[in-house]
Amino acid sequence: MNNKSQGLKFTNKYSSQISTILALIILCIVLSFLSENFLTIGNLLTVTNQVVYVALMAIGMTILFMLGAIDLSVGAILALSACVMGLLTNKYGMAPVPAILIAMAVSLLCGLINGLLVTQIKLPPFVATLGTSYIFRGMAAIITGAKNSLNMPEGLRWIAAGKVANVFPRGIFVLLALYIAAWFLMEKTPFGIKIKCIGGNEKAARLSGVEIEKMKLLAYVITGALCGISGMMLAGRLNFTNSTMANGAELSCIVAGVVGGTSMNGGSGSIWGTLVGSLLMGVISNGLNLLNVSQFWQDVAMGALVILAVAIDCFRQAGKSRVKRVV
Repeated sequence: MNNKSQGLKFTNKYSSQISTILALIILCIVLSFLSENFLTIGNLLTVTNQVVYVALMAIGMTILFMLGAIDLSVGAILALSACVMGLLTNKYGMAPVPAILIAMAVSLLCGLINGLLVTQIKLPPFVATLGTSYIFRGMAAIITGAKNSLNMPEGLRWIAAGKVANVFPRGIFVLLALYIAAWFLMEKTPFGIKIKCIGGNEKAARLSGVEIEKMKLLAYVITGALCGISGMMLAGRLNFTNSTMANGAELSCIVAGVVGGTSMNGGSGSIWGTLVGSLLMGVISNGLNLLNVSQFWQDVAMGALVILAVAIDCFRQAGKSRVKRVV
């Protein structure tokens, strides 16, 4: 294979990620002209730290997209696990470590419930996770009495809100560590290969001996765990928990994954593309805030971005289908 063919292959494989990176760069340049406060080290680090919780949940959403599934309860799992931790440490005076472990167990259980509904009850992922999103968030409101839990554990604050050398937020290092682990899991292990095989052609994967139900269940459990970690990071940064935390975050996760090059139809995707997509979402939100755009118009922009992201995915899949028919 000559250099030109290798270059074309690389460009075709990473075209979505390259487009997202270019969009992020262009957006940063535009915002730097519109607001003198945007292109500063402090603001850029703040933006990155603010997207940590969405970017962590988006890893799980990306894995599910590769599988051909979805989870609309990620924000609710985050809220429930964070509220459990806040309740245990604030109301009952439990030590931070066991409280965090119990909260993580709750997030794993939520992921397991979603996985069982999809694999054993055979509910469509959209319906199953939409239903559990109401259940989990309702439970968060019930156990907290719809009140805030204040003053998170100091160790959690140190990780989520602290800075290295008084400059770099520690949350960014947690984010990078988990993205490296997720990339390795999806690109270098049998788990990632099986997930993509199921998403690409579930019938063929089953005939090849892939444990379909087991892989789906593991994907939902991993997503639940990531929501729990995300909840701890968000609670530590904000220094409080409540049942409305991360409300609507599932839409941000969907946009981050799709814009980053992961197909909602399954079979392919990019962990690093999702990170870039998450950063793009954070930059848009930060830019609108700096420009004093009303929250109502920000909601309009978010809705439009969701539609645009899904439309891009549809066009991308249609293009691939035409290429296959030509070949």
